[in-house]
Amino acid sequence: MLRSLLARLGWLGPIKRVYYALDNRIHLREKSALYSQFCGPGTLVFDVGANLGQKTHVFLHLGARVVSIEPERECFRYLQTHFRSDRLTLVNAAVADAPGTVRLMVDPQTPEISTVDASWLVSGPDSAKVGQLEEQTVDALTLAQLVDRFGVPDYVKLDVEGFETPALRGLQRAVKYVSFEFHTTNMQDIEERCAILNGFGRYTFNYTLSDTYSLAQSDWLSTPALLERLRALQQHAGAPQWGDIFARLNAPRAN
Repeated sequence: MLRSLLARLGWLGPIKRVYYALDNRIHLREKSALYSQFCGPGTLVFDVGANLGQKTHVFLHLGARVVSIEPERECFRYLQTHFRSDRLTLVNAAVADAPGTVRLMVDPQTPEISTVDASWLVSGPDSAKVGQLEEQTVDALTLAQLVDRFGVPDYVKLDVEGFETPALRGLQRAVKYVSFEFHTTNMQDIEERCAILNGFGRYTFNYTLSDTYSLAQSDWLSTPALLERLRALQQHAGAPQWGDIFARLNAPRAN
């Protein structure tokens, strides 16, 4: 009820911007401890689905060179206004499996759930948050194009609201680290994303749960072991059912 009221008054978006800024300050130490395992001074990070720069802020704090890719125009303007660094490049585009243009569905009051995947807005885990939608036509690039333009990243962070699988299909080579959001309600997507990565080399996996900032497992897992752990979460009603999966390259596939 409160969320709907704030949205009708036009206050939800501004409140969220303040919330994210405060969250980055309060939890910067914990976030830095997590992401320092994947990037640091001199490394190259692709922040795909940068939104309001929540992760971009952490990556820059860790000394990385960051390419932040964000398709939604108001979020992109926010990034342009609030971030200044000679280690940061901003790209106003979506990431997809083919170049061109795509339709982006946007709830102006809830920018974090803007997506190219229209079905995700209906059946995805955040579908209850969706309000009045607008449609934007945005440029689309592939991860391979971004690699050609900026170089091979050490770490690719993907958070594109249900469109992670097509985004990964646009990758043409192994990279050292990749992360993407998961929800246990859609294990098929998780399997497919792991399979895409394993097509480039031998990866092992770990994950975080909910809004925690530490890896859930002390050891990195094979794909079958990862899927087994995530399916076990489904059996516990009180357990978090979402988080981020981290993939670590152990050996690239021989040509």
